[in-house]
Amino acid sequence: MIERHGGMLINWDKARKFGFIQSGKREVFAHISDFPPGAKPKVGDSLTFTQIMTEKGFRATEIHGSRIKKRPVHSAWKNLYFTIALVSVAVGIFILFRDHELLDSDRLQASMAYHSFLSIPSIYLVMIPITYIVTSLITLKLYRSDKHSALLDEWRVPESTLHLFELFGGWIGGFFAQKIWRHKSSKGSYQFVFWVIVTLHLLVWIDLIFFNFQGLQMIYQEVLAYL
Repeated sequence: MIERHGGMLINWDKARKFGFIQSGKREVFAHISDFPPGAKPKVGDSLTFTQIMTEKGFRATEIHGSRIKKRPVHSAWKNLYFTIALVSVAVGIFILFRDHELLDSDRLQASMAYHSFLSIPSIYLVMIPITYIVTSLITLKLYRSDKHSALLDEWRVPESTLHLFELFGGWIGGFFAQKIWRHKSSKGSYQFVFWVIVTLHLLVWIDLIFFNFQGLQMIYQEVLAYL
């Protein structure tokens, strides 16, 4: 079986239609004729290829890369932007209605979820989405960096670092990063920890909105009593 290598396009001459791929510590020559028909290579593309030895050095053949998968990437980014915008608008509307008493509180008193959510200070309703957005953007950047490092066989971002930012709210960015760059999405041990973090976040939100943190307090007390 022919071995395939990974790397990043670090140089491309549009006029002469050739460039070089950084693969580990080696720079591999790449020519447009070895790309799929219609390909438009750009510096920064993540590529996979086979290689042959010529008189002038290594040459990449059968080159494939991220340029072919651009449409799903744009779609995933749109979903991320839409989610961020939707959450921001929802929080803004809630703060506006609560602070200016534009809602009929008598009709909403029957809703336990509303009263639990109503008790959250406005500053938290602003800071919590900001925290999720910032940590998600950082997590996206870390995933991208780790993906490129894996292709170049360089120093990797520790999985514990990725999980730490996911735990502090970056799990949304981690979810989209896995879809965009197909990174960490098939590693069972990583996915287990990732979805434990997601589940914890969802449980906290459900308990906050519907039970005003009474559920988690009860579980905590039961655990203490058991110990």
